[in-house]
Amino acid sequence: MPTPITVEDWCRKAEFILRQPHNPELRGMQTYRDVIFSLSRQFPDDYEFDWYDCILLMHIVFAWIASLVEVGQKSPSFYPDKRHRLNIANITNSIRRGGDVSQRHIVQMTAVIDNSVVAVSKYLHCLAPNRFPIWDQRVARAITRVRAQAGDRFRTGNPDHYIVYRDTIRAWAPNPMVLERLNALDEYPLFADLPALRKIEAVLYYHDMYNNQHD
Repeated sequence: MPTPITVEDWCRKAEFILRQPHNPELRGMQTYRDVIFSLSRQFPDDYEFDWYDCILLMHIVFAWIASLVEVGQKSPSFYPDKRHRLNIANITNSIRRGGDVSQRHIVQMTAVIDNSVVAVSKYLHCLAPNRFPIWDQRVARAITRVRAQAGDRFRTGNPDHYIVYRDTIRAWAPNPMVLERLNALDEYPLFADLPALRKIEAVLYYHDMYNNQHD
């Protein structure tokens, strides 16, 4: 569990970034808010996804991050067959019903969703923002610093590393000390009403950005 000093350092550096109104990175956060809130309206909790809904969600996720999703392996000879498509739909619906994902699930999803654990994390987050944090290089660097004493070095392409990160963030989120400091960031409109996991991930992201700007 992070100490109060560590959490204060993260949030102080995130606030430094949030006070830069013309920082292009902040536009991505606003787009994120629009996407997440729109998805919650388009796909109610009782909505049952099929393969074509999954495809639509993949493209929505990648429109948000200004990229074009590669469906399947990065090879023109591979496109998900009926079994792969049904599997992705089943995993998606299981997540929406409160299920979790294992390393095996992430490997299966990575084979279909852009061949990228980062892409899978964003897909998972759009399905369940309260349970699946986003994973990328900045967050991997930040969480590596936090767990440096344990000798951990996180890599974005490793499904096991995402699971450790996910479980670590989940353990932090209910902590009253962490929540109190995160909720103080609600004075910034981009942070107001975000899920705790997203706040922690964003703070780690901006913390790494701050460190890169001031190293």
